[in-house]
Amino acid sequence: MQQHDPGRYKKCMHELKHRIAIFDSAMAPFRKQNELAVPNLELALLQLRKCYELIAFASISANQKQYSLNRKRFEKDWRIAEIVKNVEKINPRFLPVGVRRIITDGDTEAPHELLPNGFSITSKELLSWHGRIGELMHASNPYSSKPQYLKLHGWACERRDHLIGLLSNHTTVIEFERIFYLCSMEVHPELEIQVSIFEIAE
Repeated sequence: MQQHDPGRYKKCMHELKHRIAIFDSAMAPFRKQNELAVPNLELALLQLRKCYELIAFASISANQKQYSLNRKRFEKDWRIAEIVKNVEKINPRFLPVGVRRIITDGDTEAPHELLPNGFSITSKELLSWHGRIGELMHASNPYSSKPQYLKLHGWACERRDHLIGLLSNHTTVIEFERIFYLCSMEVHPELEIQVSIFEIAE
């Protein structure tokens, strides 16, 4: 009986794509620092935060056996640091790794190679970026200094581009030392996501 479910993984990736589309829509009118544009930036940042949470959950959601054993723990825990810690105990290589297609003469299907380190993510980075966004999810104290919204705009766009580079074509381990997925997805939210399943040879 198959204990993993690529459909659940695809569902997480579809939601992630949709949130990136919302990010793009919210950021489109943000051209200069002004109070009216700040809510757009906050909406976009919220989508990034949700994307990092989806990355944390995608691998375990596709692993029915491990999820069922740890379901109560994940249902009760809302702190992403604890969630990531618990997922890493089950699957230390749960984070996605970007790959790219390599076209060679005569190939009808392109092989893949790992991308440079710029298209990977560590649990430390995921928690750091998720936490930075969380600090901005509250109304500003009128007596405190305001965030530098233009710098935040640039940082948010960098994080968005990093997510796309990381996830457009990526691998992710579903069952540690046994099963991994190769996932191909496009930026456009309506395009179909393809997941190929690989079993590590013993």
